Amino acid sequence: MENILVHRDEISLKLTFVDAFHPSELNIRADHWYSRYKLTLIDDSCKFSGWFTGEFWYLNGDDMIVFEEYTNRKFDSESIKQDKDVELRLFLIDFRRNAIARFSRLREGQFEVLELTADRRIIYLKKCFDKTGECEVDLNSLEFELISNGS
Repeated sequence: MENILVHRDEISLKLTFVDAFHPSELNIRADHWYSRYKLTLIDDSCKFSGWFTGEFWYLNGDDMIVFEEYTNRKFDSESIKQDKDVELRLFLIDFRRNAIARFSRLREGQFEVLELTADRRIIYLKKCFDKTGECEVDLNSLEFELISNGS
């Protein structure tokens, strides 16, 4: 796997590939491998905590970027036995506020962020096997933290 560059005007981020993992109780198949990335500024001056999937979406031009983040902290064979043991959430960077927020959770599936509406709602999909549900969150309802070197 390769590193992924995420460009935004004068600020560039990178998703650095760390490794891939597979649930320990499932037969080895391509559709059960999960990639794990670390997110940093391109010069490594700011490192965001957490592990990321490599999926991301731009909102409002590129004023905001939403990343898919693992909530898991352990990725060993005891912690991840089945796909249901992998949990995701969404991680938002708002460059105008210089802040981050985390929201929503999902097991056994993936997200797809669709849009930021005029009234400041983020519309996104939760995709779980053969079911897809549309969700939304009001941007003003999120708890933002200012970006620091250890965000």
